[in-house]
Amino acid sequence: MRQTTGFARSSDGGRIAFAVVGSGPALVMPAWWVSSVVDDWGFEPFRRFVEGLAAGRTVVRYDRVGTGLSERERRPETFTPEFEVAALRAVVDELALERVTLIGISCGGCTAVTFAARWSERVDRLVLYGSYADGHGLGPPEARRGMVGLVRSHWGLGSRLLADVFGPSWSAENRAAFTAVQRASADAEVTLRPPPGRPELLVKLLACHGGRLPAEQAIELLWPEVPPQSGRKRMRNVLNRLQASVPAVVSRDGEVLSLGDVEIDAELFEYHARHALAASQVSTARIAITQYRGPVLPDDPFEPWAADTRERLERLFLQLLDAAAARAEAGGEIDEAVRLIARALDSLGVPTSAHHRELVAAARGEVATV
Repeated sequence: MRQTTGFARSSDGGRIAFAVVGSGPALVMPAWWVSSVVDDWGFEPFRRFVEGLAAGRTVVRYDRVGTGLSERERRPETFTPEFEVAALRAVVDELALERVTLIGISCGGCTAVTFAARWSERVDRLVLYGSYADGHGLGPPEARRGMVGLVRSHWGLGSRLLADVFGPSWSAENRAAFTAVQRASADAEVTLRPPPGRPELLVKLLACHGGRLPAEQAIELLWPEVPPQSGRKRMRNVLNRLQASVPAVVSRDGEVLSLGDVEIDAELFEYHARHALAASQVSTARIAITQYRGPVLPDDPFEPWAADTRERLERLFLQLLDAAAARAEAGGEIDEAVRLIARALDSLGVPTSAHHRELVAAARGEVATV
């Protein structure tokens, strides 16, 4: 089979190289760690795999910005899940693909899942292989630090190590070929996500932890893969940048970091929600419900330090809706009770429009006709 190549444009105007092979319904493979749509095609095991997929489908692959034939210069602030999802959409739109099957391999699985959740009408099937929900859970911090350190200090040795990790059962010839493809596709600083020095992440971290954290704990949470000394250097850099732009937001008192006079909507919701549940007042509960702004930090879904706060507030929101619905039903406000139940189901990802009549009938003790 012969593949054709082309370019789409990323959200910041950089080129995204893609390759197309086969014919039939579209199957798109979101970009993984490093790749080159041309060099990968010469790696025999991978080519056989893609040609098998292309026997009855149009297979689309593309290189992440910073790797392969895509724009090789990549700004640090673009190393985010949102940017990867936008790149996938740019390729799909460039090829005018209305509906696709996504096969997410390795970190491409995270991009595939997010795209499918956001634009489900454009996804026919979702296939995940060798992927994960939380990259931090793939290994202990010590192992991650060791691997990152080797890749950063010696990309040649690091790429050979990664070939052993990704293909432990490959032949020596195939591992050598894959190592060569990695080194040709990207340099060490792109294969490793650049130091996450976004000051806003520190502000968000503190907001998720009551506004105060020991500096060492904040460093470990933000950069678990780096040695402590490197983490402290990054923290100084972040604090200096905050001091230069918004000096009152974060302060350091000895070994403790604190948020300044900042109103945190999640804290306000939690305070009023717990007060409403304790007081058993319908009006207070309804006010608290209006203060819920949705999942905590929706733009940072893969930050593990936000997960506990996100889940705690989601549970609290559901408790509020449940309590308010029960009180509305007890007071004869059936339509209001149904609305609150529907909102609870919607927050859990359960569509309610098709079941609205049944919800009303159930709340009134009637039998619905389906």
